[in-house]
Amino acid sequence: MYIYWYGQAGFKFQSGDVTIIIDPYSPRKVGLRGPNFKSDIALLTDNHDALLAKKDFNKETFLISAPGEYEIKNNFVYGIKLNETQTIYLVEMDDVKIGVLGELKNTLNENIIEKLDDVDVLLVPVGNKKGVLAPEQAAKLIKDIEPKILIPSCYKIPGLKTEAESIDKFYREMGLKNPEVLDKARITSRDLEGKEMMTIVLNPS
Repeated sequence: MYIYWYGQAGFKFQSGDVTIIIDPYSPRKVGLRGPNFKSDIALLTDNHDALLAKKDFNKETFLISAPGEYEIKNNFVYGIKLNETQTIYLVEMDDVKIGVLGELKNTLNENIIEKLDDVDVLLVPVGNKKGVLAPEQAAKLIKDIEPKILIPSCYKIPGLKTEAESIDKFYREMGLKNPEVLDKARITSRDLEGKEMMTIVLNPS
């Protein structure tokens, strides 16, 4: 599978002819292009976007904006309720488990962390401003969950029309010096075997 990032909490997962779009409105709200709306599955961590999504996605897209368990085209999605408006997700695609935290504003309680403690890949906001986790909060959460691969989001990039921390502060919190920077991340279950945690930084698509 391949993972692409569009800025803020916007991502795309691609495996064969199946596409999953994550939070397409997140980058658009802050002046970025964001992904297009053509997808098989769309996940919204903020259910305020659900009405917009019903207009923008076609009927063939399976739209998820609430807690629950879903199986679509041999992919599994588990929605975990945070509060009345926010849902985070555990996605299983190609035998890879991905934790999707969206624009997470507060640290997670132990019960939710337990549900995420076997994730292979964690998408986590690190940019502090606009109400998402501060770098030190993100670093602590990552250590609690211990994913095999970490992909940071919601930090300052060119074109962003809102305040956010640069990713450098997060690097310092995590003790990172030269993380891998890619246009897209190719991840397979075989690649994850026996690996210690690594960080992949994605250029925005």
